[in-house]
Amino acid sequence: MLHDGVDSSLPPARRGTKVAALTAKNAFYLATVGGAESLHLKTGQINPGYLADFQIVQAPYPAFMQQTTDDIFEKLMYHTTKDNITHVFVQGKLAKEGHYATQR
Repeated sequence: MLHDGVDSSLPPARRGTKVAALTAKNAFYLATVGGAESLHLKTGQINPGYLADFQIVQAPYPAFMQQTTDDIFEKLMYHTTKDNITHVFVQGKLAKEGHYATQR
């Protein structure tokens, strides 16, 4: 059973899809807004009336500002660590402030 599924070594057209892999942006959307919508939950986005858990991070590299928003998003997803977290919100309310590493 674990050997069933999509053979990622095949080109997309041969494995039944027109697109290659999920981008970080698409995967994030599916895990947040898309997942919440599919379950009919008022969460997954930062909007009035929705419950949101999220973190605010300090970008680790000032050079981020010279890149596209998609590139910045991808780098934030892959290169930030818990030391970059400055605020944590749970259900839209501030739960923790200050750098995560210093407030264990």
